Amino acid sequence: MTENATQQSITMVGGPNTGKSHFTFQLYGRLRAKMSDLKLREMPNEDLFREGLDRLNKGLAAEHTNIDKYDNADLRIVDDDGTSFDLLWPDYGGEQILRILETRSVDLDWKERLAKTDGLLLFIRLAEIIDYKNMIEHPIDVKLKERKEKGDTDTDSILELHSQVGIVEMLQILLWTAERNSARLISSPKLGVVLTCWDELDSQGSDPAILLKERMPFLHQYIYSVWSQESVIIQGLSSLEQTLDEEKQNENFREKGPGAFGYVVSPTGEHSPDLTLLVSRILKLLDGD
Repeated sequence: MTENATQQSITMVGGPNTGKSHFTFQLYGRLRAKMSDLKLREMPNEDLFREGLDRLNKGLAAEHTNIDKYDNADLRIVDDDGTSFDLLWPDYGGEQILRILETRSVDLDWKERLAKTDGLLLFIRLAEIIDYKNMIEHPIDVKLKERKEKGDTDTDSILELHSQVGIVEMLQILLWTAERNSARLISSPKLGVVLTCWDELDSQGSDPAILLKERMPFLHQYIYSVWSQESVIIQGLSSLEQTLDEEKQNENFREKGPGAFGYVVSPTGEHSPDLTLLVSRILKLLDGD
């Protein structure tokens, strides 16, 4: 596909605190520094990206982004072969996804976006997924109390996005909105599942697909009952390789710089510092159509 071909797009989705922001800031930093075969076709809304990168350069975690402060943060990208696409980050903190789950409705902007998207990048933080099968170890009322103590107002919706059932329901709503429901396995949009904060997991040697099946069997089964196997890719991601604080600087991170940190885990378990692989692999699925 060339730049003159019909433009394709990949939409990033996921709940709050799943790592979308840090990945996007790190990806932008890699693209701006020309550290891969992918390049920016044009500059995005730099205010948003500059703010996040400035904090990472100081060894600080990026702050929570106000969804009313910026327009969509689209990264318009092209590779060495002239393949171009847009990476859409329409929901900075996950609030809009929470609202979709809370109201079971999707606004016009999301409808138009989903109708046109060729791929979904679903961000999941396994360490924060609640397994409701074991009510003794993971009682819902305890989690509700914890969330309320943290000041989370949309507690029920937040909990849903920390459960397999909630994520499945979110995918069902998005597919229904995009009018992609079918009795047959769907091939569009492609689905890229991203298991984030890989550094905090206790299964460093696992393949992402195997880990998803072990930790979230219901979601895994749903995905492969809806999508054709060749239309799904499951990868791991550690954008920072550690947890940064919002106030206390990490001197080692600051001295080496954000470009020295982060890796992607391939579907077969290999680690690579090239964060753009997370995107280019799902792009190959699009090119396979």
